[in-house]
Amino acid sequence: VRLIKAYLYYRKTGLKATVRRIIAELRALHTKSYGSSLCSSELVNVHDIHPVLGNISSRIAVHAHVHYPDLTKELASCLKNIPFAFDLFVSVSTDEPRDICSQAFSRLPQVNRVIVDVVENRGRDIAPMVCHFGARLATYDYICHLHTKKSVYTQGRMDGWREYLLRQLLGSEDQVRRIFSMFQRDPTAGIIYPQNYEYLPYWGNTWLSNRALGSQMCRQMGITDVPEGYFDYPAGSMFWARSKAIQNLFSDGIVPADFSPEAGQTDGT
Repeated sequence: VRLIKAYLYYRKTGLKATVRRIIAELRALHTKSYGSSLCSSELVNVHDIHPVLGNISSRIAVHAHVHYPDLTKELASCLKNIPFAFDLFVSVSTDEPRDICSQAFSRLPQVNRVIVDVVENRGRDIAPMVCHFGARLATYDYICHLHTKKSVYTQGRMDGWREYLLRQLLGSEDQVRRIFSMFQRDPTAGIIYPQNYEYLPYWGNTWLSNRALGSQMCRQMGITDVPEGYFDYPAGSMFWARSKAIQNLFSDGIVPADFSPEAGQTDGT
């Protein structure tokens, strides 16, 4: 079966891409066998994890980038499932959503404070998290990153992607408690994110048009082992993270100008 899959993959993507995929798979197997869980990707069935009970003393921050204000209520509905106290940092691209977000999010049962800032429409949901709120987010123990993802360029082919990611990360109080149980039982767990959405094509796990920008930022952060070919990451850019695991994002001088100006791109942002 694996040979048939490899052949079909070769027919679809070509020899170079197939070789890169094989190398990436071998590296992943090596890492899983010999590397630490902090450096490897491990697929875990969250329903096999016992939810953490009671309250926790850790400081939690959520960053939400609300580019589409019509999805504010949907986001608020998910955030109400966080059973622990948290601070919410919201970035918006224009003045219009500021009051909408403030009103919707201030009613959340566990939120301590809500900060809504208008940011430059550049770097999509990542630049606001890293450049605008990064210094403040770095002071917390855990961070959740979300955004109002629509992927309008797919013309409906990826409908349901946002809902899937939000459901996996914040679908219920029990789901959130299970995620924090994973963090607590494994101190080396750095980032927890959903398995790829079922309609995401394989090549979504490559650099695509982001190689140049990604390599530049890796150099800024002192990362020399830049991945090639296929690699695991939170496709759709929503996740829970232990802040120590992503500290370099906040401390290595990444600025909005490092990101491409917004021009309606479908990739390379």
